[in-house]
Amino acid sequence: MYTINKQKLAKKMMNVDSSINRTILDAFKSYNTSGLTKIERLEEEINLPEGLTASLDNTIVTAAILGSLLSTKGRVNVGINTDESPTYIEIDTTKLHDTNDVHAFIYNLRHTGEIPRLNVMFPMDIEVSNIKSILSEESSIWLLAQNGRCTLSVKGDCIDSNMFAHLCKITTFAFEKALKDKKVIPAVDSLPTHSKYIPDQHKSMIEHIYDHKQKKPLSMAILDDASGKNLTYDELWNESESVIQQVREQINTQRPYPKIAIFIERSWKHLVSVIAIQRMGGTCVLIDLTNPDDRIRDLLNESSPEAIISVGKVIDRARSLTTYPVLDFDNRIFRHTQLNPEWIKTDNDVCFIAGTSGTTGRPKAACLSYRGMAATIDTIIDTAKLGKNSRGSWLSSPGYGMIEVDPLPVLCAGGTVCIPSSDILKDIQMLSHWFTKINITHTLVMTSIAEALWANGFHSGLHTMLIAGERCKQWPTTEYRVLNVYGSAEAAVVSIEDLSGSRRTLLPTVGRAVPGVNMYVVDDDGRELPACCIGELIITGETLSMGYIDYKETQKSFRPNELDTTSKLQYISGDRARMSLDGTVEIFGRSNALVKIRGHRVDLAEIEITALKISGVAKAAALCFNDNAGEILELFIEPAPNAENVKNEVRQYLSKKLHPAAQPSQIRTTKLPLGNNGKVDYAALRSCLVERERVQTAFYPSTKNETALCECWLAWTRCDEVTLKSNFFQEGGDSLRAMRMLGDLTYKYGINIEMSPFLENPEFSNLLHLSTISQTIDMPEFENLSVDQQSEPFNLTEYQQALWIGRGSDFTYGDISCQGYFEWEVEDLDKNRFARAVVKLVERHPMLKATIDDTGCQRIGTVDASRAVEFIDISDFPPNEIENEINKMRLRMANDEIGIAEWPLFRFVVSRISPQISRIHFSIDLLIADAWSIFQVIIPDLIDLYSKEETELPRIRTTFQDYVAYRNKVKHSAQYHSHREYWLKKIHELPEAPKLPQLEQVESGALVRFERYEGTLEKEKWEFLKSQGQERRISPSGVVALVFCEVLRRWSEKDQFTLNLPISDRMSINDDINLVVGDFTNPLLVPYEITADDTLQTRGQLLQEAIWQALDHRLFTGVEVLRELSRIRRTGPKPLMPIVLTSLLGHPGRHDVSLLGREVFGMSQTPQVTLDVQVRESEGTLHFKWDYIVGGIRPDVIEEMFGSFCDLLQQLADEPKTWNRRLLDI
Repeated sequence: MYTINKQKLAKKMMNVDSSINRTILDAFKSYNTSGLTKIERLEEEINLPEGLTASLDNTIVTAAILGSLLSTKGRVNVGINTDESPTYIEIDTTKLHDTNDVHAFIYNLRHTGEIPRLNVMFPMDIEVSNIKSILSEESSIWLLAQNGRCTLSVKGDCIDSNMFAHLCKITTFAFEKALKDKKVIPAVDSLPTHSKYIPDQHKSMIEHIYDHKQKKPLSMAILDDASGKNLTYDELWNESESVIQQVREQINTQRPYPKIAIFIERSWKHLVSVIAIQRMGGTCVLIDLTNPDDRIRDLLNESSPEAIISVGKVIDRARSLTTYPVLDFDNRIFRHTQLNPEWIKTDNDVCFIAGTSGTTGRPKAACLSYRGMAATIDTIIDTAKLGKNSRGSWLSSPGYGMIEVDPLPVLCAGGTVCIPSSDILKDIQMLSHWFTKINITHTLVMTSIAEALWANGFHSGLHTMLIAGERCKQWPTTEYRVLNVYGSAEAAVVSIEDLSGSRRTLLPTVGRAVPGVNMYVVDDDGRELPACCIGELIITGETLSMGYIDYKETQKSFRPNELDTTSKLQYISGDRARMSLDGTVEIFGRSNALVKIRGHRVDLAEIEITALKISGVAKAAALCFNDNAGEILELFIEPAPNAENVKNEVRQYLSKKLHPAAQPSQIRTTKLPLGNNGKVDYAALRSCLVERERVQTAFYPSTKNETALCECWLAWTRCDEVTLKSNFFQEGGDSLRAMRMLGDLTYKYGINIEMSPFLENPEFSNLLHLSTISQTIDMPEFENLSVDQQSEPFNLTEYQQALWIGRGSDFTYGDISCQGYFEWEVEDLDKNRFARAVVKLVERHPMLKATIDDTGCQRIGTVDASRAVEFIDISDFPPNEIENEINKMRLRMANDEIGIAEWPLFRFVVSRISPQISRIHFSIDLLIADAWSIFQVIIPDLIDLYSKEETELPRIRTTFQDYVAYRNKVKHSAQYHSHREYWLKKIHELPEAPKLPQLEQVESGALVRFERYEGTLEKEKWEFLKSQGQERRISPSGVVALVFCEVLRRWSEKDQFTLNLPISDRMSINDDINLVVGDFTNPLLVPYEITADDTLQTRGQLLQEAIWQALDHRLFTGVEVLRELSRIRRTGPKPLMPIVLTSLLGHPGRHDVSLLGREVFGMSQTPQVTLDVQVRESEGTLHFKWDYIVGGIRPDVIEEMFGSFCDLLQQLADEPKTWNRRLLDI
């Protein structure tokens, strides 16, 4: 009798993933229900090896082996049913494969890990019993051991009779492995079908293109949108001839065929270079320009090209990376000399050298063959039915072997290759429109791009779409053919599955092997497995590469071909797969350390090896996890004794050495678990590391102050636990959260900690240290005003008063109201529901019922909230009249002064422009609501109140009037006077505002209006830029402010100036302060004081420090500072700080404003401001808007400044080396 491990039961129950719906019978299911039997169960006695019997123990071992052959999950649950209570064991299939004695392994597992089935709700993969009567008829699969025999029983609705017969053969095979020989050979009739190899003569790429040049010279070969260049086949041939002449004249080579690296972005020039080199019978070294410099340098050194062809802005980078000659593509000169022959019939085997991941800490260089390229091109042409009328896109990176699949087959078929601009590739909607505009009939896209296109309702005139890269997770229904391409740099195209065909499996397969290629699923010893079994995929055939340049690396991934005669070598793909009886292959991930992240193959071993180069790292382990957003990487490191700040060093080093896709999402430090072989136990690491890390390092407060620090830390990082080494920014915090956390400590607990010393070392241990040396401050106690007091008039804040006074015509750039206008387009708006939502919104927020009288007092009144929204219907108007009406509404609401003496000080207008589409127009006077109030309170509340009418929003006890009253108390505190003294000293050395080229002063009484420039930085680049800033301890707002300051410095009279940086300064007086509508604006005055010798990184850090200093002394407001400054400098009505940067970055909003609808227009205007730059984040994308007063700064200067702002943001996102520069090209 085996010991039952009851202690593991609860833990096992918690670890079961209810989302997994695969079973070990998936490969046997028929998706054509007409083929299923109506018999309740199919049963058959298994033919055991001669002389062997099926005892219960032997059958349990067989079930474990059978499950390991069929399970895609890496584990198998085997139920054990005897005359005693039912139990089960969970088997790790990897450990089962690795053991030499399966019987001893299962014996030990049953002694230590057999678990009772009491209250276990999930099904077993296989049930084993020696008593038929106790087995459930609902169990999918049984193995019944009685009288030395074994019967296999399967539910009739799971499998048809043919597949059941095949399952019986696999079960016999499992018995033979269990009882006879682990290395037994399966029966021939259980193996998958393989195509018979028939050698074929393929035309070369050059022969194809030369034929088109001869037969249809004027047909269009390339349309390059990025450069505006179009080439016919004749022009394409001639352009390649000029490159051939350039190479022959400038390069002295001892080789019969040249080896040339192509250091060019996706363009017609890249394709011309490829054709030229192959006309000479040479080898192209393909360079991916998105890789770090070190990675490119390693590939160049390993491949040893005789020269590099480059062009344009990347040519200097090419020259900086190598000593090889660099030929400028644009310096070629075409002379009409007939080449003889037109091309060389080469006996060179290698057409391309392309980089791929390796396990040595550097990229491997795969050698793609001419033979394989020709076969691949013909396969794509035949499968996609390409021809002379095909118009194919080129979207993939030119730095990989994918070029054989995209775009060369289109050229070889005589079609037209269309190349989009880089801007189009950044936006799914733009790409979709481009497909239609250019009339694309054929495309190859990464799977993630295809899924995004389908999610956006993509429709076009496509005939075929090839998808490659990550595994396809959707099953599209399209009016064009979708072909799932499986392959790699080492094997080119291996298989293609037409997803438009009938469904045969739970997820899309990769199809059957293409002509000239074979696939085999093998066990750990390289022996082919029966159909439907899980193993490692081996590839043979004529598309295989020649291996790698490094022979040792070739030996790791290639072996002499022992499976067929199609090729000398066989390629070990590293993919876990299974093959059906007809040869269709399903892929289930990597069987080794190779994973795919966003379409890029990433070697986990390479990440580990690279991390180990940091002296403070003793051990490293990288793992790939899957969540709803896709595959993510985490790196676990064990620091060496006495090592400090290891995580930051590793992160910085990896960012320099590895591709962006190989950057870990998180780096954790821990004691790594080891197996019996002394190596890291990855399975144990996955299952228990996080829990162990918490138990070993969790911090438990023991005093009142420590409790306050701990609570605030957890609240603003959203972590579950804190350790002494917890880093605020790595645990989910950002600069805005840090500011608010320190505000909580000040106003709620009287613990005053300044930003600067905390950010020098943002670990929890430093926060504890700073709290012990800080002075306890005595801030006034917050109290809510009484109901009677709430109805009384109350004064404007300093900032409100400045806006109110600044509207007057006595001030330069005055005579203008401060207001914001926003416009959204929404579908199927419910008029009545929206009206009710607006009424509830007004009732919820007192400041939406406010007016301001002539004395400068604000009052909350009783109002008819329904007057705040108006509906108009212009859907019957002609389209041009609709557009005119919308423009008039926009002009009126964006520019006409709202008026503050009469309610309402805001307004919603809904224009119905079609039966389905409406426009929401919203204008609001910024005297009653700051940017936070609009984007973090008003709009999210409106979304909730409209979308969920019965929703209960959190109650708000605090009012803006309460806050104003508290601010007046604060002015009597010692802390306020300390901040005042700071600014009164600082004010004498504060630089002036930037002085930009101006137009002559606007005439008094002339119409004052604002206009706007706006742009975005896409999500991936913005995330990277934020991470670069975080590494340098610069907040996202600080990064944008730095870019803005550098642009201002380029056009300002002086290099040093002061920036006006308004913030929503909500003191943490109550838990609901973030839900209050009001104008909490406090304009921080931040000096930008740098020298020409400072690098951009140093400038950013100086600016960030200045921002923190201003934040640490903000009780004396920016308006009060400006008043003192005006008094000292006697500036009169002239605005002191008219250049403004308003940042909403990092604000933790409940809803993104995009949920209200698509924003189609917006505008803001503020008195005494000439340029107001606003930045915020929406759905991960950075949005920036420049609102400028017409007639102030010269319009040509504004336009150039905005362009430089966009360029510098892109440059920082693309080229991290920019941080180290002193001179910027803007």
